[in-house]
Amino acid sequence: MGFFSYLRYSIKQSLWRVLAKLFILLSPILILFVIVEYLTRYIPNSIQEKKQLFETRIKFTEVLVLGASHALYGINPDYFSCSGFNLSNVSQSLFYDTEITMKYLDRLTRLKAVIITIFYPSFWFELSDSFENWRDYLYFRSYGIKYPGLKVFTLETISYAAIYPRKLLIQFCRDPTRFTTEKLHENGWILSPPAQDVSGIDDIAGLDRFKYHHSLVKRSNLFRNLHYLARIMAELQKRNIKIFFVTVPVYKTYSKYIDQKIENENHRVIDELCSRYGCKYFDYSKDSRFIMSDFYDSDHLNREGAKKFSMILNKDFVSEACKTQ
Repeated sequence: MGFFSYLRYSIKQSLWRVLAKLFILLSPILILFVIVEYLTRYIPNSIQEKKQLFETRIKFTEVLVLGASHALYGINPDYFSCSGFNLSNVSQSLFYDTEITMKYLDRLTRLKAVIITIFYPSFWFELSDSFENWRDYLYFRSYGIKYPGLKVFTLETISYAAIYPRKLLIQFCRDPTRFTTEKLHENGWILSPPAQDVSGIDDIAGLDRFKYHHSLVKRSNLFRNLHYLARIMAELQKRNIKIFFVTVPVYKTYSKYIDQKIENENHRVIDELCSRYGCKYFDYSKDSRFIMSDFYDSDHLNREGAKKFSMILNKDFVSEACKTQ
């Protein structure tokens, strides 16, 4: 064996030994990652599970409910006069309301009405601006919907373990039974918690909730959200599908802190949209019919509050919309 042949052989052998040692060193980490990745695929995912439910009910759906958690817990289509589906979700923005509806609109052959729920920061909010921005990747993985600016050449697009926050992963690995979507009804509504003690609804809790929502308000998002809404509303109007804007009730320990300038701007925006696209607006945010026992925190209805609210919606406009041919 010549000198250079021997040198190549020695380098090759050394490289294999280094790689073998590196593999032995990293194998526990790789094994742990594989285990965590396997487990995270079993974390109940309301976005994916709701998509699967919705696709089984598309041909029956006559009323569609859009929005974030206030609609998710607060509107139960079981109390509608015709078949409805609650397509809202936690922190769901107007971008996803629009894109999901547009994705399925041609298959919603019996659709008569769409309820777009609007909360204090809705027009000024994007999911990517919140601490729950990791949900952008769940929408991408579940629906194939890509939020503008979302990086797709990342680990999150192929790994669920990379999507979820570390704290949530640790909680799931310790006790998987804590995570369940068994409260997700076949109509898309999630059974909200029962009324809790006053400490979750008092002035301090209400102020904390409001401060968080107010931190999501960014004026730069208004134009984009109006662009999203104009797109879906124009299409709904063309198909003679009725459009209703609804503001869900909040308790007085929350409403007392609302910035009136933002509130007035919200009303102005909705009035302009309804003038252009023929929709109607129902504001129940300060409805005195809702008392503390109807809420599980300062801005979410509990299961009894949801029943009460859904029956009111049906009486006020849903039942009439259901009669549309």
